[in-house]
Amino acid sequence: MTMWIGALVLCSGAAAMTQSEEAVSMQGTLIWPMSVYHRARIDEAPPATPTGEIALAARALRNEVVAFQLGAWTDAEGAQLRVRFQPLRGDGAELDASAWEALYADYVHTDEEGELADPLTAEPVRTMPTQRVQPIWLRLHVPDD
Repeated sequence: MTMWIGALVLCSGAAAMTQSEEAVSMQGTLIWPMSVYHRARIDEAPPATPTGEIALAARALRNEVVAFQLGAWTDAEGAQLRVRFQPLRGDGAELDASAWEALYADYVHTDEEGELADPLTAEPVRTMPTQRVQPIWLRLHVPDD
């Protein structure tokens, strides 16, 4: 499956994937944008209905890092997720795909709130947890030139 989100490609398996309006649904998998201020809980539910196209937008100055967060959820046992990036183009300039970085959040136990997403791990492929939110952090490094 492949989903294009601007300069981002999420891959899981080999079947074609379609875009919906707010979250993307593909064979039991949902992917949706989450606020960077949101810390996912292990028991949180995904959006009830996929109803919109995913769009990531931000403004950045030179030599800045911009972060985005996506949520992924699947009911498929052993589903794997890989994030690949395409170059960004605009106003006669181009940012290479290497300006992007994908990180997957792992969960830690807290006495106050239970299992919360916290440490970030860079992996080429992530085996997704079944019926749990998998936060995906995307960082865009804007060069200084």
